[in-house]
Amino acid sequence: MIERVSKISSWGGEYQGAYRVAPCSELRKVRLHTRDKAVAVRRLRAIVAEAQQESVGLIPPASQRSAAQRPLADHLADFTAELASLGRDSMYVRCVGWRLRKLFQACSWSLISDVSSSGFASWRMKCGLSPKSRNDYLADLQHFVGWLVKGGRLANDPLGTIERVDTSRCEQYRRAFTHDELQRLLDVSGDRAVPYLVAAMTGLRRKELAALRWEDVVINDAGSYVVVRASIAKNARRARIDLHPDAAAAFAFLRRGSSGPLVFGRRGLPDVAVLKSDLAAANIPFLDGLGRRLDFHSFRDTWATMLRCRGVDRLLVKQLMRHSDLKLTEKYTDDGQLPTAAAVQSLSGFKLNFCTLPASPTGHNQSLAVPPCPSRNDQKTIVNSGECLTLAPAVTNSQNGSENWGTRIRT
Repeated sequence: MIERVSKISSWGGEYQGAYRVAPCSELRKVRLHTRDKAVAVRRLRAIVAEAQQESVGLIPPASQRSAAQRPLADHLADFTAELASLGRDSMYVRCVGWRLRKLFQACSWSLISDVSSSGFASWRMKCGLSPKSRNDYLADLQHFVGWLVKGGRLANDPLGTIERVDTSRCEQYRRAFTHDELQRLLDVSGDRAVPYLVAAMTGLRRKELAALRWEDVVINDAGSYVVVRASIAKNARRARIDLHPDAAAAFAFLRRGSSGPLVFGRRGLPDVAVLKSDLAAANIPFLDGLGRRLDFHSFRDTWATMLRCRGVDRLLVKQLMRHSDLKLTEKYTDDGQLPTAAAVQSLSGFKLNFCTLPASPTGHNQSLAVPPCPSRNDQKTIVNSGECLTLAPAVTNSQNGSENWGTRIRT
């Protein structure tokens, strides 16, 4: 072990200490802030003793001891400031800070040492939030704790045993508008019908619409489109969205009365309270029988659902939704609105040569699920010949007029 002090003339004669705890460790130099050699030696010995205790694990490193004394709110402020410096979305940074402050208060956490998996698990059981919201809180907390560990402020991750809530069996949180509901909403909402229509016919998020500038909108006969700048997009990627003629007409209407750079500048976008009022005026329930809500983000669900109902390929819908994962796009599709019955009826039919049924009065051949009951004089005993008795359900004939499944009973 090396331990020595030396006077540094450029520091006005103050002493500097140099030490090495282990033979292969790095030589460390520290400023001792004294011109007295005896004081410098004592200070260096104290520093070396502390370093030896750290090296064998008797005490945590100085960075962790210092961090343990600071309020948790101070660490959170440093965390959100670093997120902002890395270019993360400002709304995301504010949302993370708000959720973590709320969590710290609910769990009565004031220092780093208070953060524990048991404390979070206890809060999660009583919070009453949806499974998705509980997972969002866990993700933010894990990000924050991981940042503490990476920065040397915390030795170990105390959340290692916490698992995410299973959301695979949960009902959808929101739903899409049907075509009739959207039309009724547009009929009663006045000027607010314009942002409603634009949101439903572009799939743009509320924040993206609020930041949309007129320089991002191109309307001409050759083809109208909207450019989503990387700075306002959730995935930070520039994208072009071609406009439906109705959406292009809505933008043209807005431009005639606009004087600022923002598309929805002075008008703004309707908030939840205004949307609820418009839904009530259109006689549309905010929550349906399954508890699914209609909020502003439902217009994005409506965009995805309309595309799927028109037979647009899933990969193209994913591109129009600007998703990175096809599974996420599937979650935005309201399955209840898909034309499943029409799809089944559009299938080609098949013909069975051994079965010929009389035509129905409507001109379609109908199969019988159960044979008519014979009269008492005509009853015959059914002999078990070892063959299977097949009963087919009654199915309406398909488009090509071929016969459907019938009933075969061997006597």
